[in-house]
Amino acid sequence: MKRRSNTKKPHDPHSFYLDEGLSSPDIAKLMKDAGMSVFQYELLFARNQKIPDDVVIEKAHTSRLILTTKDEAMEREWIGTVIATKARMVLLTDGTGGITNLAAALICAHPAIERILLDTPDGPLIIKVNRSGDVTKIRGEVELQERWKHLFQAAMVRSKRHGTPAPRPIKAKKQSKDRSDYLPLLEAKEAKS
Repeated sequence: MKRRSNTKKPHDPHSFYLDEGLSSPDIAKLMKDAGMSVFQYELLFARNQKIPDDVVIEKAHTSRLILTTKDEAMEREWIGTVIATKARMVLLTDGTGGITNLAAALICAHPAIERILLDTPDGPLIIKVNRSGDVTKIRGEVELQERWKHLFQAAMVRSKRHGTPAPRPIKAKKQSKDRSDYLPLLEAKEAKS
């Protein structure tokens, strides 16, 4: 008679949400063919609507998706939102590569990313991946708080040098609970399918 194994059930793979600058049917297909769970930008937002990055970060987090982007400015400009929402992100540091190169980097880094995400079930977290698919930097809550302080201090120094008004602290903006102006109705999308 066989004994039942005591090992834990395998975890569900994390689902990656492609930012507007990265999302395309080709990259999604390549990633899905490699066994990754991927959702394109259109799942939550319509294209070309100029949705602010903080809204994208917040909605990806509340949808339990790992935001995947090549927009390096997102880390600098919206670090307060990442910290406040405890979002988890994958940032491709070489945004100049083509679709195939970007997909290859994510596919190569996928096992390492999964391990990091399992080790850090709660955010905030930013994982940086280079063009060869190596994880180059991991920033957890402590590192992000330090980066936040550094960015604020640098902005203060710049304002004093140039005689401009002092910047306000980098904080996550309070958003209204009603996102109907940004979000398409998912039920309508599902009904069309």
